[in-house]
Amino acid sequence: MAKQTVEIPSADLILEIDEGELIHTENSYKYTISQIKQMFTMTGYQIKAMWNDDNRYYSLVLLSKND
Repeated sequence: MAKQTVEIPSADLILEIDEGELIHTENSYKYTISQIKQMFTMTGYQIKAMWNDDNRYYSLVLLSKND
């Protein structure tokens, strides 16, 4: 692909992507909700929001770094 600029207005974000640049889009791991909470608390992050599917098989976690 050629170099391009990508705008995401809802996130007030503009990205400059170079030709041949790789984009990492996801990580997939298996943890329980309690393991997720413990892991991020121990490493200095705060869970701002967490979304789960109805079966709690999948989670999307929004984090912020503690000051």
